[in-house]
Amino acid sequence: MLDTLTELNEEQLADLQTAIVNEFETVEKEDPTPQTVDAMTSLADMLDTVRGEIKGRAAAAEELAARAAEAAMRVKGQEDAPAEDAPEGEMPAEEAPAETEEKPEEAPEEE
Repeated sequence: MLDTLTELNEEQLADLQTAIVNEFETVEKEDPTPQTVDAMTSLADMLDTVRGEIKGRAAAAEELAARAAEAAMRVKGQEDAPAEDAPEGEMPAEEAPAETEEKPEEAPEEE
């Protein structure tokens, strides 16, 4: 089953991990013999392989999400970040504060 790890889904990987740990605990209770210690070592190696696959998938998912976010940013643009092509010290128009407040219109004076 370890040769097909990449074909297993997350639930199957979790089940395999649990099965390996359970088998290890069963073998661990036996009297230590060369065979039981070899079995324990083999199970520990298998568990390392399964855990490595789980970690690798998590890292790949994170990288994929980051790449998707970067692509979306390139297409949709950054709304909260200052524009890179704005001259130093100037804000883009959509981010510049209003220069003056609008004054209410004064009523004309009556004569």
